[in-house]
Amino acid sequence: MPPDPDDQFHTDFDDSGRSYRSELWLILLVAISVLLIFHSYLLRVPPELVPLGPYFVVGVVIPMVLRWLSGAQSPIRRWSSALFIVAVYIDLAALMTARIVCIRHGLDVLPIIVPVAVLASLLVVQIRFAVLAPAVIAGFAGIAAAELLFLPIDSNRLFDLAASAAVLTVPLASARELERATRTAWQRRRRLSELTRTDALTGLPNRYALRQAFAELVSVPSGRLSVAIIDVDRFKAVNDRYGHAVGDDCLRAVGRYLSGRTDPGHEFIARLSGEEFVMLWHGLDTAEAIRRAEEIRSGIARLGLPVGCNGTLTVSIGIAALEDAADPAADPDTTWTDLLGAADAALYRAKCGGRDRIATAPALVSAAAIADGPAGPTPDTAAWRAPTDDDAAGLTASFWSLRLPPAVEQRFRDGFDAQGLPARRVIMAGLLAVCALIFVFQGSVLQMPADASLFGRLSLALGIMPPMAVALAVTFSTRLRPWSAHVFIACIAVIVTAQMVQRIVQLPKGYDVVPWLMPVSVLLSMSVVQIRYSMLLPATAVLLSGVCAAEVIAFPLTGNRVLALATAALMAAVTVRFAYRVERTRRLDWLGAEALAGQSRVDPMTGLPNRRQFTADLDAALRAAHASPRRRADGLLLVDIDRLKEFNDRFGHLAGDACIRRIGRCLAQQSPPGRGSVARLGGEEFALLLAERDEGLLQARAHNAVAEVAGLQIDAPAAGEVVTVSAGLAVISATDTAESAFARADRALYRAKRGGRNRAVVWLSDDSANLVD
Repeated sequence: MPPDPDDQFHTDFDDSGRSYRSELWLILLVAISVLLIFHSYLLRVPPELVPLGPYFVVGVVIPMVLRWLSGAQSPIRRWSSALFIVAVYIDLAALMTARIVCIRHGLDVLPIIVPVAVLASLLVVQIRFAVLAPAVIAGFAGIAAAELLFLPIDSNRLFDLAASAAVLTVPLASARELERATRTAWQRRRRLSELTRTDALTGLPNRYALRQAFAELVSVPSGRLSVAIIDVDRFKAVNDRYGHAVGDDCLRAVGRYLSGRTDPGHEFIARLSGEEFVMLWHGLDTAEAIRRAEEIRSGIARLGLPVGCNGTLTVSIGIAALEDAADPAADPDTTWTDLLGAADAALYRAKCGGRDRIATAPALVSAAAIADGPAGPTPDTAAWRAPTDDDAAGLTASFWSLRLPPAVEQRFRDGFDAQGLPARRVIMAGLLAVCALIFVFQGSVLQMPADASLFGRLSLALGIMPPMAVALAVTFSTRLRPWSAHVFIACIAVIVTAQMVQRIVQLPKGYDVVPWLMPVSVLLSMSVVQIRYSMLLPATAVLLSGVCAAEVIAFPLTGNRVLALATAALMAAVTVRFAYRVERTRRLDWLGAEALAGQSRVDPMTGLPNRRQFTADLDAALRAAHASPRRRADGLLLVDIDRLKEFNDRFGHLAGDACIRRIGRCLAQQSPPGRGSVARLGGEEFALLLAERDEGLLQARAHNAVAEVAGLQIDAPAAGEVVTVSAGLAVISATDTAESAFARADRALYRAKRGGRNRAVVWLSDDSANLVD
């Protein structure tokens, strides 16, 4: 049973968070080492705390071990988040114990910003919100309880707790938004990955997924690998009599049957192209593979699908086996080509033997020396390839910035900035709410004297709350959206400046109404609202330098203040680094999604757009025709390769694939940008959207496409002949739908087939009398 997508996301989300935990473990290890080395200057430890020294050492060592176990190298992956949270709680217990003991002996050497910073580390290590929120709230409740129960309550302490609550709870909303955005990107990429690996018509895995499955199976040590090519008999007769729509329904029915009869644990089924399917078995002997193939053959015959003038649809199957699937001396690409060629040769014998039967390769083939495939034209290399890490080579990452190529940078920026709007909205709304509460209750609850309260209210009303309101309003403005990040930074600068002015004025009077945590928390909020790193780094550096300089100039430099400044700098470094990694991940995800989006609309064999992309292009052309009927003449041209079945029977399916690719390239040259597009619908059928000034030019292009293919001079099964195509053109009208345009083009195509092939028939309107040969 496939894993639940929600569980898979949680696993991936936690896995990616382990690297963040490893980084933070290293940062904290360095910070604690520095603290221990310089403790004689930074910490004036009271004598009563000395006997507790061994306990504090244990309280430092155990969390460090737990953090390491929660990181990327941990052997305990399942409990990574829980181990990190336990480590933080142990740190909080040790720090709050030390803080309480020191303050009770008149030494405020450990500012509250230190335990708050340790607790805030949970916000930047990518823990799922359902776990993160209660962990942070419980941790803050522990800090607040220790402060209020074991230390005297005054206005300064209440302000410290209010600032701590803001620095911890407001970013929780951003953490939730980050998880939501990550989940959305994960789901989009998962869906695009599925589309890239899925055949648009049948829903089965496509040629690319088949190659991936083969590469995985061929690397499994020992055991046989069997390949079966399943080919629908006389499928051209279905299309010739009933049309491509019915033919497509038959292929879908066969695909559903194969999908329902395949054991995902031991078998793999995919659509190769056209009416051909491929099944892989690993570990089965020849007799068992033949038995499974016989079940499939007889089961499809019992479906009762129509074929030609009478009878039901059947399949022929060719089987080849690889004796040593994991031979290290074998080249996987060569092995795949040769093995498929051997199965194709067996299929050809089944066809020649009367169809509706199974044939096997004469003997097992080994990866070291596989028998040559069937004679015929050598297949060229497909234009499509699997996505790799090289697809992210367009990202330029440096200490100063992250950039994509100029052609796509602006598109990424627009999306990235828009994703940050909800977080900025929540941050500013939260800060406004906190300021409003302080404005109302600073006298009664926070116990501020009247003179300090008046200055505090003026600072809030004139210097702090207005820029918050501006930044919040900009997040709702569509017109100002491109400037939202710039306005946010400017407003943060104004808010922090106003806070520092109030701090410098009030603190000498004994009123710590703006604790050091307040400007620091506001400043660090820029790191969690998706402001681009190239803007965030200089803005954070400048503002933090200004805040620290003001603190150093305005107040005496004590050990407590040095520790507070150092903690603020460390928090800034961690959060900016977190923002860097988030943006880098977003850029790589965006590049991957763009690549997958393109590949999900590309035919794996020819490199042309597939049915999925062509349907979207046709819908766009129809909308344009409806909006402006006289704008230009648009046409839908269906092109079908004549007698490809006979070609495959003579030269083999690999040579047939090469033939399809050559014709696809030729047709692509007939559709230059701005004048149309070409796609491979499946099998030997292509579709072109044509755009010209008038219907006469559309007709000329249809006939020219047929002539150009004949001009390729591809050898046909009959001596002295070349491969040709037939084409049907439907001129699109203002009343057309996709179904009606396809139906008219399909009828015109089969008029061309019945008329002798190697020609184009044009359907000018809904009136059949307007057929032009």
